[in-house]
Amino acid sequence: MNFVKPETADISAFSPLKRISNEAVRWTDGFWHDRRLAVRDQGVQSLLEALDDPENGTYFPNFRHSAEGIGTHCGKEWSDGDCYKVIETMILIYDTDGGDDLDAKIDEMIGEIASAQEEDGYICTQITMTDKERWTEIHDHELYNFGHLFTAAVLHHQVTGKTNFLNIAIRAADYLYETFITHEPALAKFCFNPSQIMGLVELYRETQDQKYLELAQPAGL
Repeated sequence: MNFVKPETADISAFSPLKRISNEAVRWTDGFWHDRRLAVRDQGVQSLLEALDDPENGTYFPNFRHSAEGIGTHCGKEWSDGDCYKVIETMILIYDTDGGDDLDAKIDEMIGEIASAQEEDGYICTQITMTDKERWTEIHDHELYNFGHLFTAAVLHHQVTGKTNFLNIAIRAADYLYETFITHEPALAKFCFNPSQIMGLVELYRETQDQKYLELAQPAGL
């Protein structure tokens, strides 16, 4: 999918605060400067090591194993969502510090996520790697995971201009629209986390596709 960001995508009457450019501000000393360096120099590597530990609640190889149809799901039901959060952190570090190795690592992880996405756009390894059915148990955290996918993918597009992550999010959001815009009563109970709402709004702002904003609205508004 070839995606071109509309000229109006940065304009929103409902967004009084805007994301500034990565050249606009630098932490040069003090508490937050030290915390940012700690995340860059130790935190990211520590997180990546944790994501590769099957005993950890968040386990990144679930994506690859799901695509390959091997192994069992490791970690918690929200594992996918927390993996997206780690990638979001890596994107923010790349935004301020650059680095070809970090960029390549992010793209490698995005590729593994893409491999786990199903034909209709659905992606939740805690469902596809188990005998669970989609949208049957609220605590399976499906929408939570989708929401953090959207947020991370939008940030990646803003920072890098690449569409590889954004295209995954668009396919997933289109699936959610087709599934939930029906307003079936059995699906109403799944909207208990705000992450999917925030993610859909961010995706709307980035693409100007009205259906994402429509889906983020409470029913009847």
